[in-house]
Amino acid sequence: FVFFFFFFFKQKTAYEIGVRLVGSEMCIRDRYNKIDAVNSLRDSSNHIVINHLDNIKSICTKDRLIFSLRKFYMHLPAAVTAHYSIHDTTPTTFIVQSNCADNEFAAFGQRFNELSSRNYTKERMPPKHCEKNMWLVKPCGKNQGKGIEIFSSLADIRKFLLGKPMLTSWVVQKYIERPMLYGGRKFDIRVWALVTHKKELYFYRHGYIRTASDSYDLDSRENYVHLTNNCLQKYGKNYGAFEEGNTVSYATFIQYLSEQFPGKRFNFEAQFACRMKDVILDCYLSVKNELNQGGRRNCFELLGFDFLMDDDFRLWLLEVNTNPYLGIPNKYIEGLLPKMINDMFEIVLDPYIKPQNGVPAREVDNQFELIYSEARKINKRRPFTVEVYPFASETYSSERKMGMLAKNGFSALAKELASEAATDDLFHKFADQLISAMKDSKALTSNEQKDIGKTLKILSEGTRRATFFESSLFSFASQFIYSPKCSLPEELKNSVVWH
Repeated sequence: FVFFFFFFFKQKTAYEIGVRLVGSEMCIRDRYNKIDAVNSLRDSSNHIVINHLDNIKSICTKDRLIFSLRKFYMHLPAAVTAHYSIHDTTPTTFIVQSNCADNEFAAFGQRFNELSSRNYTKERMPPKHCEKNMWLVKPCGKNQGKGIEIFSSLADIRKFLLGKPMLTSWVVQKYIERPMLYGGRKFDIRVWALVTHKKELYFYRHGYIRTASDSYDLDSRENYVHLTNNCLQKYGKNYGAFEEGNTVSYATFIQYLSEQFPGKRFNFEAQFACRMKDVILDCYLSVKNELNQGGRRNCFELLGFDFLMDDDFRLWLLEVNTNPYLGIPNKYIEGLLPKMINDMFEIVLDPYIKPQNGVPAREVDNQFELIYSEARKINKRRPFTVEVYPFASETYSSERKMGMLAKNGFSALAKELASEAATDDLFHKFADQLISAMKDSKALTSNEQKDIGKTLKILSEGTRRATFFESSLFSFASQFIYSPKCSLPEELKNSVVWH
């Protein structure tokens, strides 16, 4: 990290501007205190600037990121009201112990078995991502794809964990089985964000797509198929065979999507970057009060956020990285990286040390967008009711949330969801809600049961009837119709059965 800065910015080396960038090996409390003592004896033009914040691991280790976001969403009234939870941001995740005897592992085992029996009612992702019941098992403290394994057997997961050191923590996360592909291969999106001691958060407008070397295949357990980290992919035999350095720009990615989906109009900022900013803000706000609690000045943190896109164009947060990879795999990154670092220096150094060339900070040209500032009262987080699927109709944005679907009556909403306008995800979310209502049929009034009967009839007649017949709702509805607790009038019951 430090050497890279020096290599590209000779006009701003430590020797010329009197600033030392302190690497991660210095980021322990006693070293920080020594730096503070030195700074107290210097004038502001000769301060040491530290490229890390205290307690940044609260979001930069896999387990603590999950803990932080869980707590944040559970105690944030806006998220609670919108029925928004951590698993609207990340895939379903459990933090388990290697002895497999903790409550979290028991909860994971229960969820695994539910998915195995095609019970998707608790999942916040579409059932299509659960068909093979695949899970990632990740070590909490490692990065660059190290130690990650893929499983579709609960027994194999248990055996794997029991073979690890006693009481070590592991992340078990649902695998997104239907990702968006680039040239038939998996990819993720690397985004940079900058946090300063002023409690400011910046989003960098440019980043890159990291592609896998081998074609996507759910039946393969080869890491070159499923993990897109450059530090791993560079050892693959197909590395660089399709894209130089397995990396492409946002612009190239949008051009690819436009060619693959000619009926859609793509705009990276409007459809993808806005969602990324929301999630990045959530991560930061979940730990804002834990960072730099001593109020240390002249420190900052550059973070790398990784997002996965599924085949409905929805973004899922994978992880947050401190000391993000700053290698140069191709010409595009060779041009992008110096610009990003210079933009960062303008924010974290130029206010304290005047540039040697006399050129003032170019805030207009700087590609770091300020998305949060406590002092300036800036917070660009959109409402939690905003649709997470960029191409879903706004009609469903509020009703889609679990617990809110029934507020206008099942049959009224079914008329819209039975049409071609609804995405598979929205249909299945609605189906899950309807199943929950039928399971609790004792609490339903006669009119509500009639509403459910009309809904089933609408779904079986609509243009999405094939989806209905293939869904878990169809199987459960068949049992419900013939159960003693179903109080539908015989005429309506017969009509539903006929359809």
